[in-house]
Amino acid sequence: MVILGRDSSKPLEVLVLDRNPILGVGLCRLLSEDSDLVATSRSAITTAELGLQRTERPDVIVIDPEQIDLLASDLVSRLTFGHEGVTLIGYSASTSVELARACFKAGFRGFLPKTTNIETMRRAILVIANGGVYLDDAYAVAMSGAKDAKRAESDGTLSNRELYVLKLVAHGKTLKEIASEMNLSAKTVDTYKSRGASKLNLGSRQEIVQYAIKHGWMQLQH
Repeated sequence: MVILGRDSSKPLEVLVLDRNPILGVGLCRLLSEDSDLVATSRSAITTAELGLQRTERPDVIVIDPEQIDLLASDLVSRLTFGHEGVTLIGYSASTSVELARACFKAGFRGFLPKTTNIETMRRAILVIANGGVYLDDAYAVAMSGAKDAKRAESDGTLSNRELYVLKLVAHGKTLKEIASEMNLSAKTVDTYKSRGASKLNLGSRQEIVQYAIKHGWMQLQH
């Protein structure tokens, strides 16, 4: 997968923040088996120790927000202050939809349960690093509302191809990747994207992602 805005010759740097050092080290070891990822962990994550250290320059931070006695918005501010471009993934033993919703509202780009398998975690990290978002199925249906999602897809506003392209864009796919998957030219795919986004009054990729979350498009196949 192409990581937008990064030197593709360098692996993606992942920092796992978890008070359980055994879990953190184990997760890092499994993530680092992928040549595209280099993962390190830190268990010292009290409120006073939460900010990134000078030697830490992660692209993605994986953290259990329940372990920190801060609002999600304050958590994001502490971890991203002075580190523009870093993105956050929440992972939790809880299946609280309220927690996941609060984290996304604060600026998290992904949320998964701690029971997720390592391949799903890797996929989530790569999708997020590529500009998309990743919401695990354990939270997605409840957050979006199944009726709302069905209405958004059946209202006839978008053609099937416009809808499909916008979904893939929201998941972090590049136009080249989408074109290859659909056996179309990148120019044709861009036309579907632009036309669909215009119908929904969406401009940037971030606006497409936000619309996708609201309407239940973020349920990736595992």
